[in-house]
Amino acid sequence: MSEIAAVRLDPERARVYTEGWQSWSQAGPLPATAPPPPVTSPESLAIDCQYGRAAAAGTFQGSGLLAVDPADGGPVTVIGAVEAGSRVPVIRAALHGRDLVVSADAPVTVTRDGDAGGLPAALGRWASDFAARAGWDPGAARTLRPIPPVWCSWYQYYSAATEADIVTNLVAMDALRIPVGVVQIDDGYAACPGDWLTPTTRFPDLPGLVGRIRSTGRRAG
Repeated sequence: MSEIAAVRLDPERARVYTEGWQSWSQAGPLPATAPPPPVTSPESLAIDCQYGRAAAAGTFQGSGLLAVDPADGGPVTVIGAVEAGSRVPVIRAALHGRDLVVSADAPVTVTRDGDAGGLPAALGRWASDFAARAGWDPGAARTLRPIPPVWCSWYQYYSAATEADIVTNLVAMDALRIPVGVVQIDDGYAACPGDWLTPTTRFPDLPGLVGRIRSTGRRAG
C-alpha cells in the first residue's frame, strides 16, 4: 500500500464513504471517528474483503472508491480507480488527529470537488468522469433493450428453494397470466455456496427444469 493523500477534516463531523467489494458489503458514509467494525468470521472475510484480507482495526477500506467529506467547508475528496478492467484497487484510510491518511495498492485518481451538492453530487460527478474515460456513451442508455419482468426464487424461499417450488410458480404464472420474462433460480439450487455446478438433492433434474422454463417462452436465470 502506498500513501496517496492526507485529508484535513473536522473529526467530529466528517464523513467517509466506502464502496463494498460485493453486493452485500457495507457501502455508504460513516463518521470519520467510527470506522466499520472488524471482520469477525472467515465467511465474512471471504465475502466482504477484497483478496480475502481485511483492513487493520479502525481502518476504512473501499474497493475501487473512497470519498471524504471533511465537513469543515473544504472540498469533498474522491479517491477512485483509474480503470477497472485489469485491477480494482484496495483503498484504505485511517484517522490520525485531524488528518485522514489514505493509501492504495494500485493507481488511483484523487479529485477535490468543491462544487455544490456535497458528497452525493461529488460521487455522481466522479462516476460520470469514470464512465467517460471507460468510453461509455450516455446516449446508449436510451437505446438499451427493455428488461423483462423477472421472478426470483430468493425473495420467497431464500436458500430453501426446491425444484417443486419453481414448477409451482411457473404453473401459477401461466394460470394467472403474469407477464414474467425471466425465471431466476437463485442461491439454493447448489449443494453449497461456491459449488455452483453441483445441484442439491432438492433439484434432482436441473437441466430438465431449465428446459421446462424455456418451453414456456421464458428465459431461465
